[in-house]
Amino acid sequence: VQFNQPNDLAIEFRDSKWWTDDIYQLLKQLNITVCLADSPDHPHQEWLTGENAYIRLHGKENWYDYHYKPAELSQIAELAKELHKQGAKRVFIYFNNDVNAYAPKNASELQALL
Repeated sequence: VQFNQPNDLAIEFRDSKWWTDDIYQLLKQLNITVCLADSPDHPHQEWLTGENAYIRLHGKENWYDYHYKPAELSQIAELAKELHKQGAKRVFIYFNNDVNAYAPKNASELQALL
C-alpha cells in the first residue's frame, strides 16, 4: 500500500501486543497516525508515525469520568509541544472524558496552556 498525499488516518490500539517495532515501522512507512490514548487500562506510547499527532484523553483512573488535574494538563501540553518539535505538522487533542462535562472544562484549561 502506498499513499500519494497527506494521510489523515489514525489508529488506536487497545491491546499491548500491537506496540512492537514492526508495527511502528509499518505505520511510519504508511504515514498512519497512532492515537496516543490516555486511559486506565491500556499502555501509553509516545509514537509519532505520521505527519499528524493525535492525543485522545479518556481518563487516567476512570473511563470517560475523570477530571484532569492542572499538573496532568501541563504534561499533556508538553507532550503536544514535543510532538510538534519532532515533526508533527498538526497535533490533535480530543477529550473523551465527557461524563459530568469534564471534557469542555479540561479542553479550555489545556488551550490556555498551549
